[in-house]
Amino acid sequence: MSIIVQHISETVCRITLNRPERCNAISSEMLRRLFEQFEELRQSGKCRVLILGGAGDCFCSGLDLAEAILDDSNAFRMTQQITQLLIMLTRIPVIVIAEVNGACCGGGAAAAFASDLIIASTSASFMFPDTHRGLEPTLLFPLLRRKIPLPILRQMILTGGALKASDAKNFGLVYDCVESDKLLTATTKLTEQICRGERSVVQQTKTMLAAHENTLFTPDLTTEFNAALESHTNTWKTKAAREGVKAFLEKRDAEWLE
Repeated sequence: MSIIVQHISETVCRITLNRPERCNAISSEMLRRLFEQFEELRQSGKCRVLILGGAGDCFCSGLDLAEAILDDSNAFRMTQQITQLLIMLTRIPVIVIAEVNGACCGGGAAAAFASDLIIASTSASFMFPDTHRGLEPTLLFPLLRRKIPLPILRQMILTGGALKASDAKNFGLVYDCVESDKLLTATTKLTEQICRGERSVVQQTKTMLAAHENTLFTPDLTTEFNAALESHTNTWKTKAAREGVKAFLEKRDAEWLE
């Protein structure tokens, strides 16, 4: 079961990414189930808060590279679906809280930043290791430049290094950073605060904030994602990407040709 869905109440739903043996890597099956569940929540109109978490000690390691590398069509389809997932998280008419309990990488980190609010454990971290896999990080850039200050983003995508949750909180990227055993309590408290607001006003406010964010960047997020998708998927066809992804899956250093 790639995700676990729990309806905590009529107004609160928790979705847990459930591939702990693969560090909750995003597979085709997981994407399909997420889209189905989001559509159910949208149609029901009852859910007010969606909590997105990860099973085990990791939030999400990003796209399942073992599946994506099988052929170019897989890579294109899955990266296209990742962009759709990120757009959906920003537009779904519920407040999305990312409960980040550990490592949060690549598309998984982007999903966290696409959420409305992040609560993270002190052991959590965020990273974008695309360049270490021989891939250009262009796919996630349209979203990330809206969420992360450029100097911090430049450091993360150029070095592939991790940003600790405590530092992310200091930079205003994370709502709260707590010990792991207090994560559920902190998420519950935030959920209750959100649910005190009038439903339609809270939803309209999310829509207004997204619209305002897009006015600061031209073109809008969807248009930028479409342009970035072609550039990013082309890198999957390169020798660098083949070697970078293969090295990652084989748990060794990449042997670049240059």
